Amino acid sequence: MRTDVIDLPARRVWGAGRVLLLGDAIDAMTPDLGQGACQALEDAVVLADSLRRLFPPEAGLRDYEARRRRRANFVIE
Repeated sequence: MRTDVIDLPARRVWGAGRVLLLGDAIDAMTPDLGQGACQALEDAVVLADSLRRLFPPEAGLRDYEARRRRRANFVIE
């Protein structure tokens, strides 16, 4: 069995309005990093906190994006 390992470029924008990509849809990481589940847990905690603190939901989504982008892109690069 052969599995190619391909890095995707880091993304600057994760969403607009009420639409947001998260998890592997936006910050897919190669399996050799061992970060998939770790990043998913971080995503869940930050997203829940952002949506809890801010209204309307769009503000929470933008806050989540701003808080997670740097960390996720750091792990990818």
